[in-house]
Amino acid sequence: MDVAEIIKACGGDGAVAARVGTHPNTVTHWRRRGSIPPEHWAAIVALGQRAGITLEHLASIRAGRKRVKRAVPAEARA
Repeated sequence: MDVAEIIKACGGDGAVAARVGTHPNTVTHWRRRGSIPPEHWAAIVALGQRAGITLEHLASIRAGRKRVKRAVPAEARA
């Protein structure tokens, strides 16, 4: 999962921007750059919880590993 997929899973640029308190253009730049600033990770994880977004996804992207398997949400496993 890369930054573009994470942003899409969280509802897109507008939804992410509203959640973290920034402009949608800022989120577009994150997607193009392929990096989400760590100070926004908690909000991204909360927003993407249903899609299985975890801190591991964000940390692995930051560390340079572009793809991590998406976690299966608990309700999908039940």
